[in-house]
Amino acid sequence: MISGAGNFIGSNPAGIGTSINYIGNHAYATSGSFEDTQAQVPMLKFNTGNSYILGKFVFFGSTHTDQSAGSIGAGNTNNFQILMDGQTVAVVKTETQQEDMPTEVVIPMLLPPNTNVEIKVVAASAATDFSTQVTFVGRVYN
Repeated sequence: MISGAGNFIGSNPAGIGTSINYIGNHAYATSGSFEDTQAQVPMLKFNTGNSYILGKFVFFGSTHTDQSAGSIGAGNTNNFQILMDGQTVAVVKTETQQEDMPTEVVIPMLLPPNTNVEIKVVAASAATDFSTQVTFVGRVYN
């Protein structure tokens, strides 16, 4: 039995939301789509269980939510912050406007047991028609 694995009662098996989800010895989280805002907002916020998790975060630069061909090329700049127990452990920038910075950033990370993990985001400019997201996928170890 994996001691870090949570109970599915009250969890979200689809994975969208701020929490972490467990399936067997795997863990995952998907923030869902966040509208670009100049106010810092939490995308993921969860506590790890009694086991550590080895995985990766994937940060996606904001894209236009309008799927018409004329809007696809537009973009924005986003700044993500990874915190563990309230301490910043990484800051990540994505950019889809000029596309001179990565539009997607992958950060491998070991999440210690019993740790509060939080991902926050802020955009360079507010845009109701742009959104971004972050995902986490990992393996749980005793």
